[in-house]
Amino acid sequence: MKDHLIFDVTDAGTIADTDSVGAFVRAGSDGALIASQSVNSQNWLNTASILYDSTGAAYTSANPIPVDLVSPISVAVDLDGFYVLATNPTPDSVGTIFHTRAVAPAITDQVERSTVGLLATVLSADVSKIHALDVNAFAYGRNATSGDMQSLAIDNGNGGLNVNVLAMPSVTVNDAALANTAILSAAKLLAAGGTGEAVVTSALASRKYLSVYNFSNKQIFIGASGVTASTGFPVSPGSLIEMRAGAAVAVNFVGATTGQEIRTLELS
Repeated sequence: MKDHLIFDVTDAGTIADTDSVGAFVRAGSDGALIASQSVNSQNWLNTASILYDSTGAAYTSANPIPVDLVSPISVAVDLDGFYVLATNPTPDSVGTIFHTRAVAPAITDQVERSTVGLLATVLSADVSKIHALDVNAFAYGRNATSGDMQSLAIDNGNGGLNVNVLAMPSVTVNDAALANTAILSAAKLLAAGGTGEAVVTSALASRKYLSVYNFSNKQIFIGASGVTASTGFPVSPGSLIEMRAGAAVAVNFVGATTGQEIRTLELS
């Protein structure tokens, strides 16, 4: 029987004579034995742990562990799809290549071509002059019957696109809203306060427009026959209302005071 355990690591002898202690690590929830696992020929306690950053937040997919690379990573890149004059003048896996046109360009030097065609050479003396992609565009008109494409040329006289319009149809304009027949203006006093009456004694034939101006110092109200201050459209003193009202439309007005004056203008 021992009253205490001795652990002395002074030298190999004391280590050999010291007490050895074996233990089992069990899970706190159900007491299950936590086993060991072999990593690089060494036994390690088989545990899972959560890593935290300096703020105490757990590392997750939303908060990944930062990794600093001490040495650069070499990445092999297949440049078969890029045009390199010396090593890869006809690259594969490329749809269309745009190139700088030649110093003395022919037609074939100024259009985009697939990778099967030869590309115009860029002279070393001109490289410093290249600041943007040199793109040439051509305008074509298509024959609706045959489907043939016809190039549209420049008019040397003014530098504009030379377009001929054939069989131009005549254009007939008929503005039915235009008042082009007659005009009539009139002044009218309200016969009795609070009683509505027509804004004009007799409508202008074929009238298209009617304007009513409140020439009094009180509101008037515009509406149909029997209009009142509670149902009519208000027009303040010095204001007017403009309407597209034909001769068949009976427009009335009313005011609070006898003798309130309006001015009307009709157009046909």
